[in-house]
Amino acid sequence: MAWRILDHTADIGLVVEEKNLSRAFATAAEAMFRIMIDGELGSGEEREIHLEASDPGALLVDFLSELLFLFDTEGFVVSSADVRVEKKDVRGKGVMGGGEKKWSLIAILRGEKFSRDRHAIAFEIKAVTYHMLDVSEDGRITVLFDI
Repeated sequence: MAWRILDHTADIGLVVEEKNLSRAFATAAEAMFRIMIDGELGSGEEREIHLEASDPGALLVDFLSELLFLFDTEGFVVSSADVRVEKKDVRGKGVMGGGEKKWSLIAILRGEKFSRDRHAIAFEIKAVTYHMLDVSEDGRITVLFDI
């Protein structure tokens, strides 16, 4: 995978460099769970997520936050993800009648339920933050997690 841990005084983060934004989002999701969970991650279950946001940074924060929500509420641990991120033009109804950009995401997540027999918590990630967030359309991401 094309990611590395970003050391930070109070948090932990990721730097991802991929060939495109869709692959970068998938790598960020997979890497977040590699940071959180010690142990082999299975792929017997699937989930599908659809999200929209006004910019790619907000979309990434929403996406990773949704994955944390799935983990916190269902114990779902992501082992791999297929993600499609797209920028769409939205017709505006404002005074100028101009359009705006809207970002959308569809993700197929593979994983399994957390099991104390097979997994251990390495880092408890509490939230995805906007601090130092940088999401580039060419597939580079920097994101910090509150631990």
